Amino acid sequence: MVMGVNMKVKVFQQDKIVMQIIYLLMVFSIDQKDMSWVCNSFDDLDELEKNIFLDIAILFEGTSEKDVKKFLSCCYKGVVCGISNLIDKYLLVRSYFGLIDMHDMLQEMGKDIVRQESMDPGRHSRLWKAKDVYQVLRYNNEQSTLKSLTVGGVSLVELPCLNHLASLKELELSGCHNLKTFPEVPKHFPILELSETKIKEVPDSIEHLVGLQKLCLKNSKVNILSSNISKLESLRHLNLSHCPMIEFPEIPRSLRELDLSGTQIKEATLSIDSLNNLQRLEMDHCESLKILSELPPYMRNLDARGCTSLEKVSFTDQISYQLDPNDDDDDWFLMIFCNCISLNQDSIENIEANAMLKFGYLAEKQRVIWEYPYFTNKFEHQSTSSSLVLKIAPKGSNGSRFLVFSICLVVDLTLCYYHEYLTFYCECQFKTGSGGDYETFRSQWKSFLNEDSNWRYMGDHVLILFSKNMVKQDKDYEEASFEFYIQNLPSSEEEDEEDEEETEDENIKVEKCGVHVSYVDEETSTTPTT
Repeated sequence: MVMGVNMKVKVFQQDKIVMQIIYLLMVFSIDQKDMSWVCNSFDDLDELEKNIFLDIAILFEGTSEKDVKKFLSCCYKGVVCGISNLIDKYLLVRSYFGLIDMHDMLQEMGKDIVRQESMDPGRHSRLWKAKDVYQVLRYNNEQSTLKSLTVGGVSLVELPCLNHLASLKELELSGCHNLKTFPEVPKHFPILELSETKIKEVPDSIEHLVGLQKLCLKNSKVNILSSNISKLESLRHLNLSHCPMIEFPEIPRSLRELDLSGTQIKEATLSIDSLNNLQRLEMDHCESLKILSELPPYMRNLDARGCTSLEKVSFTDQISYQLDPNDDDDDWFLMIFCNCISLNQDSIENIEANAMLKFGYLAEKQRVIWEYPYFTNKFEHQSTSSSLVLKIAPKGSNGSRFLVFSICLVVDLTLCYYHEYLTFYCECQFKTGSGGDYETFRSQWKSFLNEDSNWRYMGDHVLILFSKNMVKQDKDYEEASFEFYIQNLPSSEEEDEEDEEETEDENIKVEKCGVHVSYVDEETSTTPTT
């Protein structure tokens, strides 16, 4: 049995379960003599792949692939490709639930590699044992080559100054429930994980961390955030979710992701001038939030689900920013307003208008959802069932043109128990005047909701959907027929528990549907017009 060699084997998506079975057979059949192959395979890795392997072995085994990529991207370039290569070589495996795993013997091998770097723990590139951490922190070793320090979940009350650890890049203090003081770390420090601590204040001295790229204080006690954080030009990710904050923080222009989920903020006002780079804003389950205003119209991901008091939503002047259809970074957008039951009519129209604006520029997908007993009239072709037929306006003598379709669905998710497996489908067929020629296409959208066992999505939800294959060249079509349906495919383990879950699709139906058609002249315009 050989594991870790660079086998040229590709497994397709539909073979995912088979891949897991193969992996289980592999990992449980390894014996000690096979480890020489694994060691040789590790030696053949390039420097980036070695660093990724060791970081995962010591810090991130069993962590979601998304989080691993986000975290390591703050330290290295080419992380996505590096992880893919390690998976191809069977040094890592992607589990069915999206976690990055490895065999216990591989993990132990990674730790042995770090131990062999030096007899002195201070010369190790990574630390994970409490006694080694204590030794390095107790004795200020100026020659330390430590890159990663993990002391999460221990009874740490105060962290000594780490300025002598010039090579340190990763500090993991999550779960240190007795830690009350923001740690003093080197100014070049890129990543600071302080979730689930008792830290109440981010001090003014934060401005000295000029190299900080990611700061996580999730589930901490922070209620005071120094305005000096706005001076950090390198900061990209800031997580203050489930902190007792009541005011929207001042944040730097460089910030790309901001998570304020579960906070007590009542009003969040942004501006395109100060938040030009913000791509992701998480405000879900902020039950005190009433106003969400001046949102940048280009924001890629906005999550406001569960904001039951939210009344007002507005966007900045749409003319002030134009999306570039050739920009790969703007290939999809997502807005979620589930259970925002207090939204006023103007806000609903603002959300709809922003979605329709983006439709004209998208290269990939647009997904918007909110809950409200309202069906927009902007979708001129409507049906009270899951299908409809519409007539295509005559082309006239203006030359060639494109047909751009966007759709609106009303679905009831009350009986849906596994939101993360939802898939929405659209099937369309075009007919010409003769009735003999026709073309078909199919679009699908994967789940926009992560599993949340403490939250149910009750009642009707409105979805506005778009994808790139809903832009079609007009071949003198006269009629288009649409059929919409939903599938929900829970994990195999859940399917085995109760047979009735296998038929959950029958309880999730499209109750209403609508289609909007825009006509785009190929030669004169790139913006859809009705």
